[in-house]
Amino acid sequence: RAGVRYESFSSRELLQSTKSGPMWQVRTELGAQHDFEPWPRLLLSPALRVELHDSRYEPDEGATTGAGSVDEQYWSPSLGARLLTLPGLFVRANVGRYVRPPDIGELFGDRGAVVGNPRLRSESGLNADAGLSYLLAGDGALSLLRLDAAWFGAWVEDLIAYVQSSQSTVRPENVDDARIQGAEASARAR
Repeated sequence: RAGVRYESFSSRELLQSTKSGPMWQVRTELGAQHDFEPWPRLLLSPALRVELHDSRYEPDEGATTGAGSVDEQYWSPSLGARLLTLPGLFVRANVGRYVRPPDIGELFGDRGAVVGNPRLRSESGLNADAGLSYLLAGDGALSLLRLDAAWFGAWVEDLIAYVQSSQSTVRPENVDDARIQGAEASARAR
C-alpha cells in the first residue's frame, strides 16, 4: 500500500493587517503485508510500514524567528496471527510498533487557543492485543451468532498532551510515558 497526505495552513488577521506564513506538512506512507499459512488453520500476517514526514513553516510578518522544518522517518513492523482451534472458534493476536507524529496544528498552532510546539517529539510505542472469536452461521431461526472478547494494551513513550500555558491558550507537550490496557467483548446475533 502507498499513501500521501498533504496539509497546509496560513492565516490573515484583517484587523491588524498581518498574516502568518504558510505552514505545510507532507506525510508519505509505504507499506507491505503478506498473509500466509505455514500450517493448516494458522494464518500469519507480517507487515512493515515506513513513513516519511516533511513539515515546513514560514515566520509570521514581523516575527523575530526564521523559517523552520521538521523532517522525520519512521519504521513500524507488526505481526498478526489467527488460529482456528475448533470449528468456528478463532484465537487471534497482534503486536506492532506504532508512531504518532505531531500533526500540523500541534507543531505550528492555530493562531488562536493552540500555541504550536515545533520541538515536539513523536509518540511511539508498542501496541498488542489478543482475543477469541466464535462464529456460528447456519440456516434456521438463528442464522448468525458471533461472540468476540479481546484484551488490548499500549505502552507509549513521549505522550503528546495539551498543557494549559495561559488562561486562554494551550500548548502541546511531550509529557510522559503511558501504559494503557483494556478489555472489550461483543455479541451479535441474527
